[in-house]
Amino acid sequence: ADYTPAFLSEIPALIRSGRLPIDVALIAVTPPDEQGYCSFGTHVDLAPAVLEVAELVIVEVNPRMPRVPSPARIHVDDIDAMVVPLAGGSR
Repeated sequence: ADYTPAFLSEIPALIRSGRLPIDVALIAVTPPDEQGYCSFGTHVDLAPAVLEVAELVIVEVNPRMPRVPSPARIHVDDIDAMVVPLAGGSR
């Protein structure tokens, strides 16, 4: 494990520079809208930078995630794998 002391605001630049390498992104998103876009909801801090560099993008669709009006979103065509909850909430 590595320890990199940094402010939260500095982490996107560290990710984009490759100093904090990201191979796989696993991000919770809202269900897709009519145009096929999923919102990052409350996860707009690091998700955009992570998705710029990740080789594999996996999203977990959370129907309870609030859709936040923001350019920080992802289209279903840019997702490699999607985990969707079963109907009725049962597992």
